[in-house]
Amino acid sequence: SDLRKLFPQFSVNSLSFDAYDRPLFKSAELGNYQLLPTAPGATSGMQLPADVRKLLGQPNKVGQYVGAYPRLP
Repeated sequence: SDLRKLFPQFSVNSLSFDAYDRPLFKSAELGNYQLLPTAPGATSGMQLPADVRKLLGQPNKVGQYVGAYPRLP
């Protein structure tokens, strides 16, 4: 809350699932951190901005990203 007082835009669309205790990712063991379609918030992402898509070499209709952007190669 202190950070939001300084930067009101910080995590303005964030969601918290404190009591959720089921799997979130397809395979954390294999490094596949894509959210499972059944995970809460899995459909609450947004399209990447055009400049970010261009940097990542992604086509226009990639889908929604939830959380951080993927690491550049």
